[in-house]
Amino acid sequence: MQYAVLMQQYGEGCDYTIACGKDWRIIAADSPQHALEILVEELWESDHTNDGEQWLEAFHLYEIGDDHGALFFDWVTNNKADEMIARTDADKAARRAQYDELKEEFDR
Repeated sequence: MQYAVLMQQYGEGCDYTIACGKDWRIIAADSPQHALEILVEELWESDHTNDGEQWLEAFHLYEIGDDHGALFFDWVTNNKADEMIARTDADKAARRAQYDELKEEFDR
């Protein structure tokens, strides 16, 4: 199983940009507890302090579920493909008509 961890530093952020002071990590683990153990080990081995002070204010652990993207594309293929093809053909026909009109105008 994979887990996404959002870590947030103390304070409002470093320079007020979006997501400043936040860090995402993806961890492969057998359980949420195992993911936390891996995270603690990684933080301990990295620069986990700021001049001797703890820099981590909060973290959020999210379990990454199955990827349902394939289901979406199957649904589109089964339910919307004909509509999308018709729309594409109509757009192409409209562009072709515009092209023919402009070609005639500029070829004079």
